[in-house]
Amino acid sequence: MSSLVECKSCKHQVDRSAKTCPNCGAANPGVKAWTGCLVVFILIAAVGSLVGIIKDNNTVTTDGSPTQPKSETAKPIKKENLGMGFTTTEFISAYKNAAKEMNLTINPNNLTVNDSDNGEEQITNAALSNNLALIITANKISGDVTDIIFIGTGDGTLKSGANVLEGILSAVIATNPKLSKADRGSVINSLGFGSKRGQLGGTAIRNGIKYTLTQTETMGTWLTISSTKDEQIE
Repeated sequence: MSSLVECKSCKHQVDRSAKTCPNCGAANPGVKAWTGCLVVFILIAAVGSLVGIIKDNNTVTTDGSPTQPKSETAKPIKKENLGMGFTTTEFISAYKNAAKEMNLTINPNNLTVNDSDNGEEQITNAALSNNLALIITANKISGDVTDIIFIGTGDGTLKSGANVLEGILSAVIATNPKLSKADRGSVINSLGFGSKRGQLGGTAIRNGIKYTLTQTETMGTWLTISSTKDEQIE
């Protein structure tokens, strides 16, 4: 095979290994331009593959220092369920049934539900009447109810006061359907109804559910219902 090739610049016959062309002085006259490009391309591809392999096995922090190789994505830790064992829909259905069973004067079908998201919680406002309402908080993922607030604002009449009591009793029955009538009465008494003090308020716990009643002149009567699962047992 002849060692003579054309100069890449002037086409003069030169030795393939010549450093310069004796005719035009071009450097490396026997090396074609595309040959050099091919070598560069191969080098770039090799470096790119190497970088890809390194990235697949390591991560780099913001300051440029390498970290440990990637591991499998950690599964989220499931939080303990601190709910009361029923969903918002189930509670509203139970509340309607309790009101109907007890022949309460509130309208059990007058429930206007408006859902609003608050982070990991779903809050439902249920209006029983102009002066009675429920605020139900549930876990957005599991749907389990975690807190219930009953709000009653009487106008000083016996009827409005009876409606507040009936609304509270319906909430107790709906959240604790297995309570006997005697135990229901015990809960109501613990919350201050029938007390000679003239001021409602108190706490009762039945079957892992806590009932707390407060009353103020400006805010009316508030019954807070929650699970006792998140309370530390001493």
